Amino acid sequence: MSGRQFQVAVVGLGGLGSAAVYWLARRGIDVVGFDRFELGHVRGASHDHSRIIRRSYHTPGYVALTEGAYDAWRGVEADAEEEIILRTGGIDLFPAGAAIDPEPYRTSLVACGVEHEWIDAGEVRRRWPAFARGTVVDGDVMAIHSAETGIVPAARGTSVLQRLADAYDAEFRPNTPVRELRPVRNGDGGEVETPFVRPRPVSDQVASIGGDRQGGKAALDAQLDQEALDRLEQLRVGSRAHRAAARRRAS
Repeated sequence: MSGRQFQVAVVGLGGLGSAAVYWLARRGIDVVGFDRFELGHVRGASHDHSRIIRRSYHTPGYVALTEGAYDAWRGVEADAEEEIILRTGGIDLFPAGAAIDPEPYRTSLVACGVEHEWIDAGEVRRRWPAFARGTVVDGDVMAIHSAETGIVPAARGTSVLQRLADAYDAEFRPNTPVRELRPVRNGDGGEVETPFVRPRPVSDQVASIGGDRQGGKAALDAQLDQEALDRLEQLRVGSRAHRAAARRRAS
């Protein structure tokens, strides 16, 4: 069995999980990642050709997060020496009386200093003639235009993250479903149990994980600092309030 020790275990190796493994490994953390399916599988939301990346969101908190997302991808691009973000520019359309109020989007972009334009239907139809062929973009329709909007290749981006993480000596365990996560030693870490592993003693904050397909457990010592947890809670509450307001306007 492998005698390697891990500080962090990541469960799920789609785009988010693979990014977590990559950034941890890049910072010198001993990390192992688990997925119940093969790497690059199509059973989630991290496959296919593209996912949108943009700055326009309804709260300053989300807009600030997007700056970090662009910075993170730039770091990955530099590390991989290849382009990942394809900037196309993009528009958010708002018809008169839209269920989603454009004002929070505009004020959030302004609050975060994000360049954008507020343009009318005529300007949209002039710049993008495809919209001039129908009646969807007409009359009182307005739009937010952001030059930074683009797409990220979901499958390729996830694969790049995994390749880079492997170069930083992260370990991946595909086709390894996680049965249970259990805290141990009064919160000093935890255990990740899979069908292929035999229980082993857990040290203070890390444990060995087996290399055969007979047994092993990896320690989990993933502690989010309180500031990060508070921030996530603020975003969750703000998003919930925004959806509720949209439902009221639509009713």
